[in-house]
Amino acid sequence: MKRRTLTSALIASVLLPAASLWPSAAWTQNYPVKPIKLIVPFPAGGPADLFARSLGNGLGADLGQQIIIENRAGTGGLAGVDALAKSAPDGYTIGINGRRHCLPFRSW
Repeated sequence: MKRRTLTSALIASVLLPAASLWPSAAWTQNYPVKPIKLIVPFPAGGPADLFARSLGNGLGADLGQQIIIENRAGTGGLAGVDALAKSAPDGYTIGINGRRHCLPFRSW
């Protein structure tokens, strides 16, 4: 048992520093390289839309990329959540949701 622990520690002490020197492809990628879409599941002109537009302005300035606000009103906010769930998982579509009761949960 003691020999196995010593061997594991020796392997870990060699492999962990070597793994940290390995260049990762994710570190070299630039993000974002195209506009980001922000889905708002409520109608334009409401409080959620105003919040999303102010968030988009600040986020766009920080990231140096345009944020496109897309309002998807209908079915109590589920149309926007559905559009977000069906979007490509590339990080260029984000969304907000102001209703906690859209997702089922148990409180007990």
